Amino acid sequence: MSNLNLNQSWLLREAPLHWGKEKLARVLREQSDWMECDLPCDVHMPLEAAGKIRDVVQSDYCFEAEWIEHRSWWFVKRFDGAGLNLNDEVAELTLEGLDAYADVFLNGEWLGTHLSAHYPFVKGVKKLLLPGENTLAVRVTTGLEQVSDAQLAELGLHSGAKTSDRPLGRNDDRRAFVRKPQYTVGWDWGPKALTCGIVKGVSIRTYDKTAIRGVHAATRAATEGGDARIAVSVEVEQLDIVSTRDATVEIRIEKDGVTCAKMTREDALLTSGLNFFDEELTIHGAQLWWPAGYGGQPLYTVHVAVICEGKREEYAPISFGIRTVTIDTSRMDKAADTRLFALIVNGVRVYLKGGDWIPSDSIYARVTDEKYRTLIHEARAANFNTLRIWGGGCYEYDIFYQLCDQLGILLWHDFMFACQIYPDHLDWFVREVEREFDYQTRRLRNHPSIALWSGNNENHWIYSGLFNERGDMSYEKQYGLKLANVYAKKAIRLNCPEIPFWNSSPYGGKDGNANNVGNKHHWVECMMNGDINKRIEPKEYDLVTARMVTEYGYPGPCPVESMNEYFDGQPIDRESTVWALHTNTFEKETVVAGIKKHYLNDVSNLSLDDYLLYAGMVQSTMLGYSLEAMRFKDYMSGSLFWMYNDTWGELGWTIIDYYLRRKTSFYGVKRAFAPIKLTLRQVEGKAVLQGINDTPDEISLSVRLGYMPFDGSPASLDTRAFTLQPRSRAYLCEVNLPDTDYTRGAFVAIPDAEAIEPVALRLHDVKALQLPSANVKIVKEEDRGEDLIVTLTASGYVHGVHIDEPYAASDNYFDLLPGQVKTVTVEKGAGKRFEWHSVR
Repeated sequence: MSNLNLNQSWLLREAPLHWGKEKLARVLREQSDWMECDLPCDVHMPLEAAGKIRDVVQSDYCFEAEWIEHRSWWFVKRFDGAGLNLNDEVAELTLEGLDAYADVFLNGEWLGTHLSAHYPFVKGVKKLLLPGENTLAVRVTTGLEQVSDAQLAELGLHSGAKTSDRPLGRNDDRRAFVRKPQYTVGWDWGPKALTCGIVKGVSIRTYDKTAIRGVHAATRAATEGGDARIAVSVEVEQLDIVSTRDATVEIRIEKDGVTCAKMTREDALLTSGLNFFDEELTIHGAQLWWPAGYGGQPLYTVHVAVICEGKREEYAPISFGIRTVTIDTSRMDKAADTRLFALIVNGVRVYLKGGDWIPSDSIYARVTDEKYRTLIHEARAANFNTLRIWGGGCYEYDIFYQLCDQLGILLWHDFMFACQIYPDHLDWFVREVEREFDYQTRRLRNHPSIALWSGNNENHWIYSGLFNERGDMSYEKQYGLKLANVYAKKAIRLNCPEIPFWNSSPYGGKDGNANNVGNKHHWVECMMNGDINKRIEPKEYDLVTARMVTEYGYPGPCPVESMNEYFDGQPIDRESTVWALHTNTFEKETVVAGIKKHYLNDVSNLSLDDYLLYAGMVQSTMLGYSLEAMRFKDYMSGSLFWMYNDTWGELGWTIIDYYLRRKTSFYGVKRAFAPIKLTLRQVEGKAVLQGINDTPDEISLSVRLGYMPFDGSPASLDTRAFTLQPRSRAYLCEVNLPDTDYTRGAFVAIPDAEAIEPVALRLHDVKALQLPSANVKIVKEEDRGEDLIVTLTASGYVHGVHIDEPYAASDNYFDLLPGQVKTVTVEKGAGKRFEWHSVR
């Protein structure tokens, strides 16, 4: 066996779009205009390095690169075949990612055409390889040019201009026929930047006697500290096409280098082609894998080898976690026709806390491992336990899933279809999608982070029931819904039946977006309501009755440092084209309206600094309050907001911007998702106190409850004792609200446990509160390595306490109750002494 990595030292040049595969010889004769590149490579990357385009995520430069889709792009790699064992029986060329329409050649021979960015091109090439110099060439285009007006018309889509009514030229209905990340044609939150290239690795591997084609480890049953039954399936291809062979199959499971279980199948008979071995191993003293906050994330490793006629073939080690996961849709109230919709992990109902994930760059091939690390670690820092992989993006690189495994981030994973009708009545298209489903479910099935597969984003909701304006959907022609309803389910049943599946996000009830069944996208009731007052009123989220919300949002700006980056040296002008381009198309003056409601009567002459401060605070308030409101409801089992990360710098939905800076709203979300938390809500004139404890430990605490004046004058507080059960949410008590002035005070709950934040039930917008003049006082500062530990207090109620510098802090933009003492950890920022401010 041998393996040759071909990711380095490629050449790339452009050619006319009509130059097809028959032009290979002419392209190879060209002596000039070649650009050097390494893989993964989108053509934008070498073009930018050569100064032929500017970065599409900055300013309005995306328009300057639109010509890329009107050219063909030719990659060439010359390599020495001496590093390969050409005496082995099989040699396979693998191109892991081609975006999107590609022809592949080796030593002048055409190997085939590939039509998808979502599964690899694999071809046997033993007879074509030379012991000396070999030439691998790839012609690739965006794929949109392959779609005709007649094809679009068959789906009732736009023809001619091919663009929808989305502003700024974003969207292209041809995407329905091209298996590439759908967001690259532009969305409300990102530019049109059509990707094209070899976007993952390329290698040649040789095999002799056998090839291990797959290993699957699944937990059949397990208890913490007890026995775990692990089913391990091994798929072995015996390469002699006519004869049998004898072999030994070895399976070993280890943790931290120590063997936990093993088995050996001696003298197994291998027939030609595929052979399947299904074994069950028992691990004693099992350590279960839990979502973040609910327990630890121990990972085990499976090693598999096959020895055949003296040749040993080893499969790359598999990392997995011992855990079970199901969806509970049990009946709640038959009269009201309600069902639970909850994820059950290791027998425990888990509340999903997190956001929706999109590709973290408009040019996804250039996302670095370090950017993935930062984003997943920041999600964990914001108390996430879940990310939903949105269906308009891409199946991410391996490191993304590895990080989620390590940090306990569950993944609700859409298949890559979003907000579109698709031609699932065409045999060729279905075959492409079936290959995609098969490959991705096999590739990702061992990751404990994969908690649920979902068929698409919003297609069932938009194109069925009340939202089916076309009127011609039928069982025979489902316009993409059959991909989820049938083909995805088949792939999961075959490859990973232990992972739950849900038809779409959202899905449930008669219209595909019901409150009583399944999950919901909560847009039209609030942020996308025609009544702007409903968009900016946090208490609207007290009215949510869904079982689980997996999309909703509220926009806010990036820090000024990020704006300076995407303005690329130009002055930040709120009346400019660049400002408008980098503002979400659904914003619709909502941000200014929110500032006026919550903070200022006059917003006509806001400075940029004030705009960013108040807009950030409103986004933090809207997200923080809404997430608390949904988590407060015992019938809800999750709240995921739109969206966590971004493809470019934008005034939009995220809490982490494209440049990896935390927005103000990061901290509001983090507090709402705290693993141990008290929440107060007004219900029918009473204050109801909820206690949340995600952790596996029982917590006892006492809480002082009552009315506290903002000015620090004596409060009327009673003390009560409570116990928070492990991994639970519970209503602890309800108290009559005192008849008093809530513009001058709030009903509060102050726990005696330092790890649990006190909470205040504010009954009015901040603008209406009569807050005293109270300065933040630094009680103590302690230098601790890379961090500064700061203890703060205030004599009266202070709103929006913050440091302006963009350094990470354990908390920021928070409120202080009169006399409250709070400790915050801050990155030192080159030894800078920070000044603390308040919004009011």
